Amino acid sequence: MMKDKSIRQPWPRSAKITVWVLGILLAGFVVLYWDATTDYDDGFIDDTNIHRLNRLVPELPDSKQAPTKTVREL
Repeated sequence: MMKDKSIRQPWPRSAKITVWVLGILLAGFVVLYWDATTDYDDGFIDDTNIHRLNRLVPELPDSKQAPTKTVREL
């Protein structure tokens, strides 16, 4: 009785090169896509985009308004 052995052959050199080239091209396109869709202005502070940072800071309640009740006070 013979055992079924799969015959594994190494990849041809041209197939290895093709896979490497396609992988490098794919990685390059991913980097270019990420670069094209990233907004770099969010990370830098200057006079032109300081208003963007102001949106991130929550506003404090006005001291002239009546204080709101917390859940424990209700």
